[in-house]
Formats: sequence, structure tokens, C-alpha cells
Amino acid sequence: MSDKGADKGADKGADKGADSKSTNQRTAILAFLAEHDEAKTMDVCRLLLVKETRAKNLLREMVKNEVLVAEGDRRGRTYRRRDFGE
Repeated sequence: MSDKGADKGADKGADKGADSKSTNQRTAILAFLAEHDEAKTMDVCRLLLVKETRAKNLLREMVKNEVLVAEGDRRGRTYRRRDFGE
């Protein structure tokens, strides 16, 4: 008998926890942007205590889901909340 079933259960729990953490991180970004007009990647790094790669991935996902708007290029890029009229 294999242990594959036990591994699947463990993976599902890990995914659920990771998804909840991502949701909390996205909520924190939106709360930050409710108080500030814009954010840079490093602002998000400091806010969430994550590495630059994680911050970029979250911000990219939020832009893709049309929650945020990215403005500028590379080092000058900033993010702001999307207005409903956009």
C-alpha cells in the first residue's frame, strides 16, 4: 500500500493555507493603497515583509485581475487602485 493518499491530504492543507496567506497579503496591499495614492514594489516588500519576487508576483496578479493599475516602467513603476471608470 502506498502513502500517496496521505501526501495528497497534506498538499491540500498547504495549498489552502497558502491561498489564505495570499488573500491576506492582497488585502494588506489594498489597505495600504487606501491610505496612500500609490505604492512601489519595495513599499509592498516592507509592508508584507516579503522578498521582491513575492511582492512583484502579487502586484502582477492584482494588475492582471484588474484590481490595480501599473504605471511607469521598471524602477519607476508604481501601482494604484483601479478606478471603476477605467
